[in-house]
Amino acid sequence: MTEQGTFEELDGTWRLVERPASASLRCSRTGLWLSGRQVQVALDRNGARHLLLPHATGPDDGSLWRNRSMHLSRATLRGEGGDTDTWLVLRCKRAELEDAFARLCAEIVRRVTDHPAGPLGEQCVDILREWQDLLGGSAAAEDSVTGLIGELLLLRRLATVDARAAWEAWEGSRGGRHDFRRERRAIEAKTTTRQVGRVVRVNGLMQMEPPTGGSLHVRFVRLERVPSGALSVRSLADDLVSLGIPRGDLADVIEDLGHDVTLATPAFELRETRTFIVDDRFPRIVPSCFATGAGPAGVTELQYNADLDLATAIDDTAAEEAIAALLRD
Repeated sequence: MTEQGTFEELDGTWRLVERPASASLRCSRTGLWLSGRQVQVALDRNGARHLLLPHATGPDDGSLWRNRSMHLSRATLRGEGGDTDTWLVLRCKRAELEDAFARLCAEIVRRVTDHPAGPLGEQCVDILREWQDLLGGSAAAEDSVTGLIGELLLLRRLATVDARAAWEAWEGSRGGRHDFRRERRAIEAKTTTRQVGRVVRVNGLMQMEPPTGGSLHVRFVRLERVPSGALSVRSLADDLVSLGIPRGDLADVIEDLGHDVTLATPAFELRETRTFIVDDRFPRIVPSCFATGAGPAGVTELQYNADLDLATAIDDTAAEEAIAALLRD
């Protein structure tokens, strides 16, 4: 069958499926076959589309691949006759992408059927990454990845002391003013891939304002993009899970930030880490810079660059004490 024919078969079958009344999936067989079993499609109670690919019997795994739009898992499902089968389940999480999702599914079915090239799960992940690279490889996206890696590096360092406290302190992932904060102490992570200088971007009038009566430090990280680098979203996520951070919670947060927890590229090497205290020497714009004690009227968004070579750097011993102090509060 042609790719267009596969698309029409999948899309047409989805349109015939009724939403289930309960939280379970309502499935329907298609006219497509894989490994002697029929490919199925399904809807959940919210109307989200699912593709079910027959898979050899194996343990359930909810974290094969995910991003903000899709989620790939392996699940054992019970059919209407009471029999159970194992499936690869690809779920579309954004209704506005249903047509694109159907075309992606048609591509997956065609390729794994006509050109099998290894384990089914690995083939599907490879195809998903190809599509992700095609749709999202902008410089802005890479800047966002480097920023996330800087935060994950600091989270990893904190988690070696106390994983639960470190996870609770990661307020930036929940929209907090500072990346990491507990009570009166905060640490902001700033990351660059520039190999000269220590200029970082500051977002907002309050980002470099310490908590009331407390302290604020900036953890500066310099990365270099290296194809075989040791640092990626996936490698750091694996490290964090080994330290006690729940994989599902971590994946959800990284996904909410617009990234994929299984992302192995781009990859980086760590070239420099320095810690600065935000004091009177720190180059910043904060409310106290203005006579009114607030920003100019009508200014709703502020971004600026700060040269950390003008800030007060602290030595490694003091930096470790700042990390320990944040987790003690």
